[in-house]
Amino acid sequence: MPNFRFVFAADAHTGRFEPGTKSWQELLKEIQTLDPCPEFIIFGGDMVETGMDWEYEIFKETIEKLPIPIYPCLGNHESRWTEDLYQSYMQSFYPWPRYYSFDFKGIHFVILDSTIYAQAYGHIETNQLKWLKKDLESLSPEDPVVIVSHHPLAYPTEFTDNWDTVFRVCEGKNLALHLSGHGHSAVSWNFENLLCLMAPAVMSRQYLICDVVDKEIKIWKKTLGEEPVYWCSSSLNNTPQRAFNLPKDPQNCQWQYKTGGAIFNAVALGENEVCLSSSDGALHCLNKKNGELLWKYQTEDMLVGEPLITSINHRLAVVFTAGQGAVFALRIADGKLIWQHTSKRALCSSPNVYKNHLYFGEAHGFSALDLNDGKLLWRKEIDGLVNVKPAVDDSGIYFGAWDKKFYALSHDGQVIWQKKITENYYFSPSTGNPQISDDVVVFTSSVDKERGGLLALKKDTGEELWTKPILASYCTPLIHNGVVYVTDLSGKVYAFLLASGKELWTVNLENEIFSGQPLYYKEKIIVNMLRKSLAVIDLKTLEYETIDVTRNYLLAAPRTDGQMVFIGAFDDKLHALKI
Repeated sequence: MPNFRFVFAADAHTGRFEPGTKSWQELLKEIQTLDPCPEFIIFGGDMVETGMDWEYEIFKETIEKLPIPIYPCLGNHESRWTEDLYQSYMQSFYPWPRYYSFDFKGIHFVILDSTIYAQAYGHIETNQLKWLKKDLESLSPEDPVVIVSHHPLAYPTEFTDNWDTVFRVCEGKNLALHLSGHGHSAVSWNFENLLCLMAPAVMSRQYLICDVVDKEIKIWKKTLGEEPVYWCSSSLNNTPQRAFNLPKDPQNCQWQYKTGGAIFNAVALGENEVCLSSSDGALHCLNKKNGELLWKYQTEDMLVGEPLITSINHRLAVVFTAGQGAVFALRIADGKLIWQHTSKRALCSSPNVYKNHLYFGEAHGFSALDLNDGKLLWRKEIDGLVNVKPAVDDSGIYFGAWDKKFYALSHDGQVIWQKKITENYYFSPSTGNPQISDDVVVFTSSVDKERGGLLALKKDTGEELWTKPILASYCTPLIHNGVVYVTDLSGKVYAFLLASGKELWTVNLENEIFSGQPLYYKEKIIVNMLRKSLAVIDLKTLEYETIDVTRNYLLAAPRTDGQMVFIGAFDDKLHALKI
């Protein structure tokens, strides 16, 4: 096998984080002076800071005249704040798709997309796993494979929920090395004799040099302006990946329904139906009692929003937004299309309906459609993404945006009031869905100078009533009987009086919650925790129990019809439970 060198770099965070841009530019100059010069660069994700168009333009300018090929890999900073479900990324790095492979001098390199839209965590989607299996089919057991993903696989602290499934797909193949980023530290570990490495961050002026020499890959840690330091090596003649059994799923459900992709958001419940969207682009309508499929409608791109069951021309219908840049209205009876509205860019918000108007957020805009025919009534320009489900009632429409503001609009699209909430871009008042009750609107935001976190404003004026500096960020509050229930990222559940903000109690679940919303159910509060379980809090005793649901992430809020609790998961399944 011919000898050659390549560079693995990760976590530059160019664009909004200017020191990252500078370090990346210095790295590109330095690697062209290395002897021998690298044949190519693999960038292990977080190339840009927040996935905005202008950041991609800056990054593309830095590599425009680079004489060395670069192979990009998606990171959570490319996906977490993206305004159009990866479209800007795809356009910026065409022809490279979100996941792909290439061969170089006898080594097969696999570049995975481990990102989850709008989240920090890692997951490999079902369609990608199917692609990976097919991609590896033609390889012999001796052909060395290098697996690259932004989020580490098989890491002692779990960064990717279904990493074991990835290696199950690689059964019988010669995995020579796993390269990753995300943690900003040089860390090594082993899985089944496979050397796994996390690279230090470019933003910290560090990267890896990988030399293929005499049937092994030698890895060097490199700091800008300093000599390389030998780190470790991996054989290209590893024993093929052995077969192993995956852990069994919990068996706590009344029934399960399997989709073709992860379920990001809550379901919509009708009298006899449950509707859910999945990341494979399908809208599913099921029999609520037994989970049998009634019909399925396939769109052209991923669905991450929450569908909504409503009435159109006196007939039950379901409306939802789609990643192809469209809003759909379907008949509940048979799934037939009533109308379709096309937007400029992909849609990730969840819609809401008031009387004969349908409202939804967009990249740099907020729109209203006629619910009966899908025609545009009005569109308001917003200086930032609106990706939440707006709150609506007689008085108006309420939502936050990535321009750091919270808005109250009239039903004809006029601004009633707007209020700047924070100086912090990363957790703008747009991450959790706002809730309204009587004359108060409640929502989550970042904590800015001991202010924010959970905010309650007067609905008619935007005047601040009270605020709680808790790290709620991506979580959505619940208002029930004059009490606001909300979770924070550390796993605490809070109860506050809506009128005054007085804290009634706090329960520490000691389990991370990232995108949760409490659910009231028979004198209990149910919370979806990130890592695979529901917590059920007894409101009389404040004691709680946990119910294991899945081996994968639970990022969708639970819903109930009063008889069962329904929750979608990243195992591609909808779970129906009796609690």
